[in-house]
Amino acid sequence: MSDTRPYLSALYIKLLDEHGNLADDVEVEVRSFRPNKAGPLHRYRAGTTVEAVAGIIEADASRGDVYNGVHVRHRGAGKGGDANVAKLVALFCDIDCDKAEVTREVADAAMANTPWGPPSMVVESGGGRHGYWIYEAPLDAGELHADHRRASAWLRAWLNLEFGVDAADDMSSRDRILRTAGTLNRKNERRLADGSHPEARIVSLEPARFIKLEDVLETIPPGFDPTPHAKKSKKRLRPSEGASGQPLTSAELPTSVPERVRRVLARGGIR
Repeated sequence: MSDTRPYLSALYIKLLDEHGNLADDVEVEVRSFRPNKAGPLHRYRAGTTVEAVAGIIEADASRGDVYNGVHVRHRGAGKGGDANVAKLVALFCDIDCDKAEVTREVADAAMANTPWGPPSMVVESGGGRHGYWIYEAPLDAGELHADHRRASAWLRAWLNLEFGVDAADDMSSRDRILRTAGTLNRKNERRLADGSHPEARIVSLEPARFIKLEDVLETIPPGFDPTPHAKKSKKRLRPSEGASGQPLTSAELPTSVPERVRRVLARGGIR
């Protein structure tokens, strides 16, 4: 469990005081399940300090799979759901390396080469990689969710075109949970050759690296439709497709788009 507290402290750094207390109006949800989706371990539980959240996680970790709500909930919410999310703390991705047959090295390189720069933190999930680009200032979940959703869809589209396969999952919902660093991945298909369970752990952490939402939005080409990238899909998707479903032409791209964005879009069918 050595990575749990550093993980929580890094993810929620902009909402914590020097004692590890969250801002007065928010809390972090912990959602835990019996192994292999055999049902939840408990009803809604949340903590308002790093120690309290870590305590819930540690109590659950020996009995099942433990996840945390990436974005913070309203204090006293009592249940999950998008409406109970108060602040958006990061842009993030979930890359299923094992199922999609994408190597960790390729996943790490793709995350590092996004137009807005490398992530603040990368976590090995036991089946792939989670990348977090922590916002310089947490976003209001009501006012800015549409822009965050658009950025999240663009991140997914960017990564999947880099991979050539849908390895990055949809992360656009506000109440999304991810496996907590420092806990075990107890899914049967993730079991190691010796029968043990892999641990979710921090691979890299740059606690002073942050992004602004506008830095991501300005890299999105005109005509990009986030809808197909903000839901589960079994087919390869193309970020170069507009609302009409037709590929954009190179003339329709802004001249300010970095060259590496152009190269990725070209793979997606830009003429």
